[in-house]
Amino acid sequence: IGFTNVLRDLTERKQHEEQLRQSHLYSRLLTETLPQLVWSCGADGECDYLSPQWVRYTGVPESEQLGFGWLNQLHPDDRWGVFTAWTNAVKGNDTYDLEHRIRGAVGSYRWFKSRALPLRSEEGTVIKWFGTSTDMEDQKRVEALLRENEERLRTERDFSYDIIDTLPGVFYLFDRRGKFLRWNKNLEEITGYSDAEVALMTPLEFIVEEDRPAVERKIEEVFASGEANIEGRLLTKNGLGIPHFFTGRRIVIDGQPHLIGNGVDVSERRRGEEAAAYLAAIVESSDDAIISADLRGAINSWNTGAEMLYGYTA
Repeated sequence: IGFTNVLRDLTERKQHEEQLRQSHLYSRLLTETLPQLVWSCGADGECDYLSPQWVRYTGVPESEQLGFGWLNQLHPDDRWGVFTAWTNAVKGNDTYDLEHRIRGAVGSYRWFKSRALPLRSEEGTVIKWFGTSTDMEDQKRVEALLRENEERLRTERDFSYDIIDTLPGVFYLFDRRGKFLRWNKNLEEITGYSDAEVALMTPLEFIVEEDRPAVERKIEEVFASGEANIEGRLLTKNGLGIPHFFTGRRIVIDGQPHLIGNGVDVSERRRGEEAAAYLAAIVESSDDAIISADLRGAINSWNTGAEMLYGYTA
């Protein structure tokens, strides 16, 4: 019985050792087939294993990189930050997660995202660290390209906004629902509304109430036929109506129709027309003969008084 028990114990131990060996082989096979650079460290943070992927990428023997030798393969600008973050993670028994550059065998650096987690005993004590470093160079390049494109678009947008703000009169761009997409500073300064207030308003709210039906019809005409113009009064925040000549043209943005245009103050022209009409009325109603002629003596006009005096009609 004693011999049988011993034999059974030996058999079970052999089976257990074989299971451990198989498990170790499986783990190593899995580790060495992963695309990431795999590594492990002791509880003290010193590296005790670097996968073949790491060795192939860096071109440096594993033995020269154990302990803290792997730091020599990092970019000089990243080295101290990585070392500080790693030692802090080890001291705090916390997750390690950092982006940094690793030098390859050809001498160039690529960006990697390194992440490690601690393996703990049943009592909660850290007994080992397992980590991976994932190549993210292509992702970094895409991110850099996106940033460049965003910066270029921002510069172009700011430039276009600067141009819009230098336009005379008021500039506006709004969609079919009447939501403003863009306007210039003149619209704010002339009407007295703030940027935030304009963003919540509709185009017709900037028109004197009596003029709104006609302006609304012209807006519909722009969306229907592509272009329209009209004179109307621009309504300010304090209730003043300023005569403007408004233009509108239909454009398409993201597949949707929009109206773009500008309004020019015609107050001076209106005053001139009114003054001319007033003067003409005075001249026409006068009993005196009033005649206008050019520098060559050619008569341009004469009033009723002149007709009565000379017997000739205009």
